[in-house]
Amino acid sequence: TFVDSDDYLLDGFFEDIYQTLEQCQSDVLVYGGYVFDGKKTIEVPLFFADRSYGDDKEIVENGENFLIDFCLLSGNSWGCAKVFKTHFIRTNSLLFDCSILYGEDMVFNLEAYLASSCVATSCRKYYVYDTSGKSASRGGLDSSEKLKHLLLGYEKLQKYKKYQPYLALNFVRHMRHWIFSSYFKIDKKTKKEFQSLCCIALTCNCPAFEKIEIALARKNLLYTLLLLSCCESARLLYSKLSFAHPLTSPIIKAIKKRTGKKHSKI
Repeated sequence: TFVDSDDYLLDGFFEDIYQTLEQCQSDVLVYGGYVFDGKKTIEVPLFFADRSYGDDKEIVENGENFLIDFCLLSGNSWGCAKVFKTHFIRTNSLLFDCSILYGEDMVFNLEAYLASSCVATSCRKYYVYDTSGKSASRGGLDSSEKLKHLLLGYEKLQKYKKYQPYLALNFVRHMRHWIFSSYFKIDKKTKKEFQSLCCIALTCNCPAFEKIEIALARKNLLYTLLLLSCCESARLLYSKLSFAHPLTSPIIKAIKKRTGKKHSKI
């Protein structure tokens, strides 16, 4: 298992994973964790799109099925918070690609899942990712460089033809933040490659709103950027009107009471 120098494991980790691996006899064990920013601790699930996955028991799948779940349900791409059999790594010649400086953990994990005959998941959380200090993975590369290295990672996985739609969807999710936040700084070649990924990812059964977003991005990234900006502005405005402004909040509450609609604070 891997532990970054500025992170740590909670008590009980080794005893628990030993018992789980003895029971499941898996090549890979995946579990959740936490992010600590110096002030608060945030829970990190196995899958961001399905936070209840494996809540009540360990789930054991073959590697191919787990890869599909990982891509469709927005799996945690950390190289940490996972345990690999040493013999399994050596037999399949699994290595971190030193030429990929951003997203190399994710590439390693995806190749490991595909090579594995059995992947186990545990709902228990032991890994703490500490973001309160400096880290090599959090700095040093600008958005355009991160995009290029993510594309390098995807290219390395193109040999797995059967899983291209799932892999493309996974990489689109990791790239779009950098694409849309630095649209005017990114070269045309990178934008075109991202749009090609969108074309491949569209064949996946992703959520409806996300499918619309990817379809728009495939045609024109600028329109998608404007759409997302408008959606985000509307969300923030609604949040402020509902909870922050002393004059409008009673009106919003009265409307909700009249319509019978409930609203939870964002």
